[in-house]
Amino acid sequence: MTPELAGYVVEELEAMKKRIKDMNNVNLYDEFKIIAGNTIGQIFYGIRMSDYNIKGREPTLVLSDIQSYGAEIPYTDAYALGGFDFVKMKFMKDHKKLVTDIEDFRALCSSIVKAEMKKRQE
Repeated sequence: MTPELAGYVVEELEAMKKRIKDMNNVNLYDEFKIIAGNTIGQIFYGIRMSDYNIKGREPTLVLSDIQSYGAEIPYTDAYALGGFDFVKMKFMKDHKKLVTDIEDFRALCSSIVKAEMKKRQE
């Protein structure tokens, strides 16, 4: 691990300690997803993903949900009937959540890129 990467991880662990009030009531798996997302965001984009939200949720957790359910979709009966085109129609509750999360995540990423481009032009 490079010193720069280690520094980001240590910063995120410190932020996690401040965020968590009750260790008996915490989802460490989600916390580690947030740390990973913030570290990647810092390395590749120079931003903390936690500074943003998608309908009140951490973007890294939304992305994790997209990845998890997106991996399961091809094995469902609905997908077998109509492929991803059927999923995009949002007839089923889970499909609607998946597609909406994808659209919201894409919109957030686009807005971040546009804001960064605008900063660099100024």
